[in-house]
Amino acid sequence: MSTQHERSLHLQVVSDMICPWCFNGKRSLDQALEVLAGHGVHVDVEWLPYQLNPGMPAEGMDRKEFRTLRFGWENALAMDARAVEAGQRTGAEFNYQLQSRTPNTVPAHALARLAYVEGGAALQGRVVEGLFAAYFTHGNDISDQAVLERIADEAGMESGAVNRSLPSHIEVRKLDAEIRSMGLSGVPSYLVNGKLLFSGSQDVEGYVKRLASAANGKVTGVLA
Repeated sequence: MSTQHERSLHLQVVSDMICPWCFNGKRSLDQALEVLAGHGVHVDVEWLPYQLNPGMPAEGMDRKEFRTLRFGWENALAMDARAVEAGQRTGAEFNYQLQSRTPNTVPAHALARLAYVEGGAALQGRVVEGLFAAYFTHGNDISDQAVLERIADEAGMESGAVNRSLPSHIEVRKLDAEIRSMGLSGVPSYLVNGKLLFSGSQDVEGYVKRLASAANGKVTGVLA
């Protein structure tokens, strides 16, 4: 394909690592990016932090206790079931029976921010994937240092990443506050040029259409 038809887009995804629709959305987004790349639209993804539970203690909480207080346990179970059903379509594997704690996600976000600084979108993407899988598929506490070190190592970060990410805790809270000041109150949300493009997870076709349209806004002629 001629390079004159190549398009690029920097997409910022606002998410939390304990948001099931962010995990489902990532699965569909990953597939959409492959489709777009085949049409010459190359999307660079940066993950931005958002805390679903900004008041969560640093040590987290027992998951059943927390979700009972916030949603009511029967409602929480119904929410989980909807995520599992969606995951069967997107390829996201949820094993809620393995989870025992709802974590504070600042340490996870800090690791993801460090990955972006040290290795760009590709490295950050591997870390984010590892965080989602650790929490939803394997039931790990993603605020635990050993869990985060393993995720960092498997993603290809240099050793000691968790300690290096500690200063990023401040940046995570600052970015979270900035995002809330924009009026965003739900995740996943998707930004281009610092402005909201759309909110809510999509199916593959939905991502393809929206991101191709955004790329069209920069240069005409996307996806003839």
